[in-house]
Amino acid sequence: KIELPDEKEIYIDLSLALAYNEMPKVKEAHQAFRKEIISIPDFLGLVPFSDSELYDLKIKLESTEKFFREKNIKFLVVLPPNKQTIYPENLPEWILKIGKNKTRLDQIIQYMNENSHFKIHDYRNVLMENKIKQTLYRKIDTHLNDHGDFLISNEIIQNLNIPRQKKFELHEFKIQDQIFETGDLLDFLGTPGLLSETRTQYRFKNPISKSCGREKTSFGEKYCFQSSDKSLPSLLVYGDSFALNFSKFLQERFKKLTVITSNLEIKEDFLDKEKPDIVIVEKLERFLGQLNQISVVRK
Repeated sequence: KIELPDEKEIYIDLSLALAYNEMPKVKEAHQAFRKEIISIPDFLGLVPFSDSELYDLKIKLESTEKFFREKNIKFLVVLPPNKQTIYPENLPEWILKIGKNKTRLDQIIQYMNENSHFKIHDYRNVLMENKIKQTLYRKIDTHLNDHGDFLISNEIIQNLNIPRQKKFELHEFKIQDQIFETGDLLDFLGTPGLLSETRTQYRFKNPISKSCGREKTSFGEKYCFQSSDKSLPSLLVYGDSFALNFSKFLQERFKKLTVITSNLEIKEDFLDKEKPDIVIVEKLERFLGQLNQISVVRK
């Protein structure tokens, strides 16, 4: 077992997969690993959206925003960047980006901001501004670490621009280091436990929220959190594991926070039951091809 020191690269070189490729458990996990690194062609700008795909996505997002607006619900789209987008310098040397080919994330943000009243915020900026100050992604995992989630959560609070919604301050947290031996990069390689890392953990000193349950539904897994402050607004999030991670921050700023990890089928009857003040749709950069699956199922 090897622990990765803080000063080392935060990327596990893809050649690690080749080094252990003769191990049976890696062969079993090889397909999952290959699916994970499919985002490399997008990083190189080799799999852009077509003009018609961008237009169709614009129509779907505008239609969804109109649906929420008519219900007096604020709607926000959050697209967290891939790890290699923020730390391209840590990629293996054979992955060389030549020219200025646009990624899918580049395309979506630019197209929506130039051609639609519905704008999409660029969360890459706050991460790029802070990456020198502190590591923002886990080392043996593709996810943001707690400081990265802290920054994203504050950007979300700022973009929502809701009265009484304060941004998070570091003094609210008890911050301590903890060693982890698990991470999705190791799982993709089929080598769990091979490496470990020290992660800085953020824990609220005086939390006002707690879990109110987790259940499987017909449209995905549902996670619920409730706050003791009933004067706060309520939030419904459709997203992936990145949404679950930054929700541990956001749950302290909403009277109720519900996360649905599923496809992007928004059912009106469920929405009317939940009665959220705000809906967020979150998709990680490597899953942007799924964003056009967003749909509203009316009663």
